[in-house]
Amino acid sequence: MNTRLSAVYMFEGNKRVKVDSAECCDIVAVAGLEDVQIGDTLTAPERPEALPRISVEEPTIKVRFMVNSSPLAGKVGKWVTSRHLRDRLFREARLGRDHAP
Repeated sequence: MNTRLSAVYMFEGNKRVKVDSAECCDIVAVAGLEDVQIGDTLTAPERPEALPRISVEEPTIKVRFMVNSSPLAGKVGKWVTSRHLRDRLFREARLGRDHAP
């Protein structure tokens, strides 16, 4: 499939920076393609050989909630009930999804 990218971005820390080109093994974000996935090969039209497709497992996170049994329990902080923690986790997940490249 021949198509043209509208933009290529590389990363400097957490920032995306628009660049004119990228080289083999660079990690980039691209704009202008539909249905592109992690592990796809993007090539120049004159050399359309694709690399074998790789599989990348979905990111996961484990969170363990337990009663605070430290000597300072209840002495500092507020908004530490399970309801507040749940609300914050959902808010953070929403923010992360809204700011994904």
